[in-house]
Amino acid sequence: MTLTPQQQNHSLISQLMASGQLLHPPLEAAFRSVLRHHFVPDLPLEEVYQDRSIGTKEIDDTLVSSSSQPTMMAIMLRQLDLQPGQKVLEIGAGTGYNAALMAHIVGGSGHVIAVDIDQDIVDDARAHLQAAGYPQVQVVCGDGGYGFPSGGLYDRIILTVGAGDIMPAWWEQLKEGGRLVLPLELCGRQLSIAFEKQVDHLLSRAIQSCGFIRLRGVMASENESAMALGPEPGLTISMANGTLPVSVEQIYEWLQEPSSMLESEVITNPLEAHEGLALSVLLRERGACLLIAVGELAAQPVFSPLTTYRDANHIRTVGLVSAEGMALLAKPMDDVQPFSVQIVSYGNDTGLVAQLLKQIQRWDQSGQPLSHTMSIRAYPLRLKAPKEDMDDGSIRIEKTYTEFIIAL
Repeated sequence: MTLTPQQQNHSLISQLMASGQLLHPPLEAAFRSVLRHHFVPDLPLEEVYQDRSIGTKEIDDTLVSSSSQPTMMAIMLRQLDLQPGQKVLEIGAGTGYNAALMAHIVGGSGHVIAVDIDQDIVDDARAHLQAAGYPQVQVVCGDGGYGFPSGGLYDRIILTVGAGDIMPAWWEQLKEGGRLVLPLELCGRQLSIAFEKQVDHLLSRAIQSCGFIRLRGVMASENESAMALGPEPGLTISMANGTLPVSVEQIYEWLQEPSSMLESEVITNPLEAHEGLALSVLLRERGACLLIAVGELAAQPVFSPLTTYRDANHIRTVGLVSAEGMALLAKPMDDVQPFSVQIVSYGNDTGLVAQLLKQIQRWDQSGQPLSHTMSIRAYPLRLKAPKEDMDDGSIRIEKTYTEFIIAL
């Protein structure tokens, strides 16, 4: 028997409810009322109503637009904390699905404006919103890095694309006490952060790991980039806070050579290793690197992973790299949980092992903090953070427009 869109949507919502992502009545009502197939009309219903992202546009074999995974949409909309009557700016209109959900929550007295950089995406989103019964959403073509100043001040601003910094326009267009939710790239990781605007800074209210297509346009140069390793596609390295101190050819050569392994006494599990230890190393160490392998290179890895996910089609780890060697975090190959964190080293820089072990022990002695327990304050770079906001344990990250003060 073929299920109707309403029935398929009900099944999807049941999954989201079971995972705890829709335990908020206005958000649940929006997902029940807004049907996703209006926004990806060319796909079979059984594909539309899966809890996964759906790519919708590529340029030169690179995905530039999509319909986000419903679970992640629910998480970010909960972070946004929408209220009836609010004015909302969305940067990255995509298919229009997220804008429709927001329009349902803010109601007839509210206003949603969605901006996208490509006119064809804007045209399609408008058509989708019309078909779904939300023609009141305003969809405009423009560079989201500049926001949409003619809309005035916004109660809420949300990005559905990854950004490497907080643009001045977003500060200026957000009301005091308003919220900015964005997938922010910090030291090689994307974190969906809900910031609340204070008098002179933004203060984090909720943090969640995520992975989004990057914002294009004026912000493109602010996004962190990965460098390819080896002759086959799928293996990359990126530096958290600096430039790679050695050639990618040397990194790849080290990965082909015999390595040595040290087992620490710190016990953890895959989730805490990814959400806590790996992030702590990336934030604290200037020489920290992130290695990722996808596809066939994940199935036959050239490095021992710390985390494995997406049906084992994606593995990653973090570590330290210098001109003389590299040391990486790893878990035992038998995948027993919980496990003792391992350090796998390459090359001749033996000091990296001791340095990485120190960070493992520091994280453990701090109670193994995770990403969602962090506190982040963001200041416009021209103002700088007050000295009293810095303490011995805080981490300072300076970008083009913003200074971030992070407490783990």
